[in-house]
Amino acid sequence: MTSGLSDLRRLQVLSDLIRDSRLEAVKQAAQAEVQTCRRLEALSQNGAALDLHPAAAHAASLAYESWAELRRRELLVTLARQRAELAEAEAAARDAFGRAEAIKSILGRLGD
Repeated sequence: MTSGLSDLRRLQVLSDLIRDSRLEAVKQAAQAEVQTCRRLEALSQNGAALDLHPAAAHAASLAYESWAELRRRELLVTLARQRAELAEAEAAARDAFGRAEAIKSILGRLGD
């Protein structure tokens, strides 16, 4: 039985490492999502008014809005992908956490 207990302890160490790795992946995915949201917000803030002729200022504003709309579309696609990745990372972390807790519980019952 000692060999089995030793194997379970090694398995617990590995499952804890996997759990921690999965939690780090969730953290990184969440940070990427936040950065993309900030980029989207920044696009809504048209640059500071420059001392331009009104016609030139209007033309610059239109050019910016055209560029910003394309960028928004790109960022929204990125955001959708990031949200899917975050959901997958969270599911993987939940699974890893459950496995780690199950092994911990088994070891506890065996009198570790």
